Order: sequence, then structure tokens, then C-alpha cells
Amino acid sequence: MQTILSLKFQNSKLGKPLVIVTTPDRPHFLSVGQWVNKGYSMNLEAYVGGQIEVDYFQKGEELLNGDVAQDSDVITRDFIVKMDAEVLGKAIAAESATKAQGFADAARLFARNAAEARKKKAEAEAKGQPVGAAEGTN
Repeated sequence: MQTILSLKFQNSKLGKPLVIVTTPDRPHFLSVGQWVNKGYSMNLEAYVGGQIEVDYFQKGEELLNGDVAQDSDVITRDFIVKMDAEVLGKAIAAESATKAQGFADAARLFARNAAEARKKKAEAEAKGQPVGAAEGTN
């Protein structure tokens, strides 16, 4: 296991999105698909200070697409990321706060839409139109 010093997004030379995990020994290049398929968050800062273990294909081994690895320790076979307990707690708190803010924003949006609907209904009734006519539903 190696300590994660930093993480960032970057496109490969072929334009594929990567997550680059920097450790004291070396950078590890992971596809965003690999990262997401493992269920890891796109909030990369939450993983700084955690640990990563990477398993690479070795020269001559068959890759998932049927090709053969030309070099050792270049193409990632699998990896595991473990978050520092303190960082994990902070990440969970931040994610909860973000969700709470999202719920508050949604509640305000629903309240605004309901108020607009009540206003349209009142305007339609004041004009003597059947309810729903203001929206063009009748």
C-alpha cells in the first residue's frame, strides 16, 4: 500500500479521461471508468492521505482486450483505495452537507413552482377562465 499524495483528472494522449494518483513511489494512471466502476467518488480530494494498492499487468500477459502487454507495470489490472479514517469522516460530512444543500435547493424550487402554479390558477379564476386554461390544458 502506498500513501496517496494527490489526485487529479487529465486526458490521455488519446483523449481518454484519466485519474492520476500520485504516491511517493510513482504516479498511477487509472481510467475514469475503472475509478467509477469501483464505486469511488469523483471528489478526488477526499482520497488524499489514504492508501492505494495497484496490480499491473506484466510483460507477455494477455490484456482484457486480447492484446499482450508489451511492458511490465504500465497497464493497471486492478487497484484498491482505502481512505484515511479522519479523511473518510470529513468526506462523509461534506457529502452529507452537499446532499442537504441539494435537498434545500430542491425544496425551494418546488415551493417556487407551487407558488407560480397557485398564482396562475388565481389569475385564471379572476379572468373567469376554467382552472387549467391558463396552462392551455383545457
